[in-house]
Amino acid sequence: MRIHFVAGTAILLLFWLVSALFFGFIGSFGNEYTASIITQIGIWLIPGLAFAYFFYDNFWDDLKIKNVGKCSDYGLFILLYAISFPFLAYLIKINEAMTFPESMAALEQMFREMEDKAKELTLRMLSGTSFMDLMSALLVMAVIPAICEEVFFRGVVLNNLMKRTSKLHLSVWLSAIFFSFVHFQFFGFLPRVVLGAFLGYAFVLSKSLWLPIVLHFLNNAIAVIAYYSYQKEWISEDPQTWETETATLWMAVLSLAASVGLLWFIFRRNKARSNSE
Repeated sequence: MRIHFVAGTAILLLFWLVSALFFGFIGSFGNEYTASIITQIGIWLIPGLAFAYFFYDNFWDDLKIKNVGKCSDYGLFILLYAISFPFLAYLIKINEAMTFPESMAALEQMFREMEDKAKELTLRMLSGTSFMDLMSALLVMAVIPAICEEVFFRGVVLNNLMKRTSKLHLSVWLSAIFFSFVHFQFFGFLPRVVLGAFLGYAFVLSKSLWLPIVLHFLNNAIAVIAYYSYQKEWISEDPQTWETETATLWMAVLSLAASVGLLWFIFRRNKARSNSE
């Protein structure tokens, strides 16, 4: 990089703010699908690519786009995601049950109203039952967010932190916290932080942006397909309640332990592979 970390961060945030205001305004004139596509590309993809183009020494190499990654990395991280699911479900349950002190009741009400509006928008976009409705939902809610958000949060934010602090875990978790914070959904904050860290480790250990893009897509696509199946009455349980109703403490503890163990194995494997190269 040819720019100081603090200055680079300030410029990135400026890019993001200008794009958010401009594309948020443009998106307000379209329907929900069009607005979502415009805002995703405008708020995340364009600022991320612009920052990388102007301030990275090598655009393609620094974004880790050239390297597709190894098949074994994809397999291990998909397995890690599957193993971590009960823990994430329990975090969702805990986070949704959180309450604020009585003195902050107005703030809690505001956060819950924001959460309800986000859920209403999501459900409207998932309300179709045709095959084309499913394809549209997957495009808008899985493909585009996976590409746009991963370019911004892993390709730029995490990359920027890694290059300037040289502290892997600190960089991963700081970028994950930022990733969760800017979604402005307090009652989903904790599981989104863990998901952000999971995607961050995938990016760092595979040295490829494509792995977190694929994982991000899978996470969103599973939710879209599950709700579509519920709409078609292929499954009887509402996916929105299934996660929290089936999550138990002992399953969460086992899931966390297994996830940490597998992540440790991936780290050891990655280190051994680096030493042999």
